Amino acid sequence: MKKIEITGIKLPTGETTSSLDETINAVLQKSFLLIQRQMRITFRKTIVKPRVLLTHPFFDPPLSCDEVNTVVPMLKFNKSAGPDSISNEIIKQFHLAFPSFLHKLFNVCLDLGIFPRV
Repeated sequence: MKKIEITGIKLPTGETTSSLDETINAVLQKSFLLIQRQMRITFRKTIVKPRVLLTHPFFDPPLSCDEVNTVVPMLKFNKSAGPDSISNEIIKQFHLAFPSFLHKLFNVCLDLGIFPRV
């Protein structure tokens, strides 16, 4: 399968992304409104305090690219999609097209202690 390269997302500065990594980072920042370190600490203390223990780096170390690259191919075909309607086939094709996206997405979720609802 041919890999797809997507670039050209306009940044708030007016510049345009020039690589897949820049594009992924821009999408993650826009989608998750990444909070600076100090704001993250305040956010966790006031809003998601119960989750802090569940997402502590000791218990949930960052995922490596190798871990994601090992698990995604193991997803079985012809299985029902979950409540989000995303099938394993879609996940596999998406991962082939954008190999570093899922790795970054999962680690942002772990870091912030926020997991999107369906």
